Amino acid sequence: MVAHTLPRAWTGEPLVQDAVAEYAKLAASYSIAASNLADAGDTPGMVHALGCAGRALLAAQEAVATLRSVDGGSR
Repeated sequence: MVAHTLPRAWTGEPLVQDAVAEYAKLAASYSIAASNLADAGDTPGMVHALGCAGRALLAAQEAVATLRSVDGGSR
């Protein structure tokens, strides 16, 4: 007997991967902004940009967690 596995489209995996990609790009942009603001000596701006980068990474991690629940945590 062959185990039935759901196709990627059914699990929503491509959509989650797209979301993770967007969150990661957003985090990268905020990280670059934070670096530039640090170079300019803008501490409040740097702190804000780092917070935004962190929230984007957290959102990406939460999206990845939905994939782990689908496949039983094997990733």
